[in-house]
Amino acid sequence: MKKMNYNQCLKQTLFVAYKAGLGLRKKAKNLKDLRINIKEAQGLVSKADIESENLIRKLLLDYYPDHEFLGEEGSYKSFGSSRKILKKFGDIPWCWVVDPLDGTTNYLNQFDYYAVCIGLLHYGRPTLGVVYRPETGECFFATEGKGAWKGVLDSKGITRKKRLTSYKKNNLKDCLLVTGFSSEKGKVFNSEFKKFNKMLTKCRGVRRLGSAALDMCYVAEGTFDGFWEAGLAPWDVTAASLICLESKLNVTNYKGEEFNPFDKSILTASKKVHLQMKDVLLD
Repeated sequence: MKKMNYNQCLKQTLFVAYKAGLGLRKKAKNLKDLRINIKEAQGLVSKADIESENLIRKLLLDYYPDHEFLGEEGSYKSFGSSRKILKKFGDIPWCWVVDPLDGTTNYLNQFDYYAVCIGLLHYGRPTLGVVYRPETGECFFATEGKGAWKGVLDSKGITRKKRLTSYKKNNLKDCLLVTGFSSEKGKVFNSEFKKFNKMLTKCRGVRRLGSAALDMCYVAEGTFDGFWEAGLAPWDVTAASLICLESKLNVTNYKGEEFNPFDKSILTASKKVHLQMKDVLLD
């Protein structure tokens, strides 16, 4: 099997993310013309989601025709929430995992908290991740073993690059957290809302902004101190989880078990805060 040139792959992925983001920004000017549907157990999907994914798929597979592709819009009908079927993707050498528009509801309401998310799995392990926020140009990215980074992405590539070395608090009571939950995703809403209320009493505050990938990236940067959510799919977490891991955050499921992009829950924070959050979630 040919060895991956990650420097080249990252440049290509950044270009693909930028092109997809450019398309989303153009369509945002004419939201009234977008066709919107409801995905079973997944929420809203628009024409923008679908066209963005089609563009990303074409560009990535032009670069890497022998790779597999797992995208939200093209896969949810086939795979639904079946983790056993999705987990089979961990048995193949290379698989792109893509959310073409993370935060569709925000996008459709002209709230700029949405992102293009592109991750690469190597036998089920995230090895490259890009999360791009088109409206601000902010781009978070990482390759395995090379740290997590943030820069401004435009037509010329990444500028103003900085390594993510966030200040990480030690006490949950001092922390500002971020999460998400939705009754539309098929989760037990009452159970998740109970966890939310319990966590709210243990920390400084909790925000709920509507893009899991961006939430996690801002934890990696230090804007937020921890993130948790259940019921997410691989395309929601693959890219952002690597960014968190490479910024030296703990990333696990609620039980504290080693991270798996096909898992039913995710929890990320610095080591001490992660332990305190886990205790609250399991209480």
